[in-house]
Amino acid sequence: MIKAGLINVNDQDTQLAKLIENGRPTVIDFTTKLIRECVLRDPPYAKRSDFVNSLDALNRLMQRGKASEA
Repeated sequence: MIKAGLINVNDQDTQLAKLIENGRPTVIDFTTKLIRECVLRDPPYAKRSDFVNSLDALNRLMQRGKASEA
């Protein structure tokens, strides 16, 4: 749907980032697979920068996990 232009990548990114902040495992898994599929394709469907909010949210989630392990 992203490839066909039916979904706006920036809107999708914003919504996924909000759900990631809630720590929902299914959303985290979906988002990582989506980014991998869209960015690493040849040719790519989207740029890494199109997922900046999701990547930031994943990074914050990872940092919180590391902080709670310490």
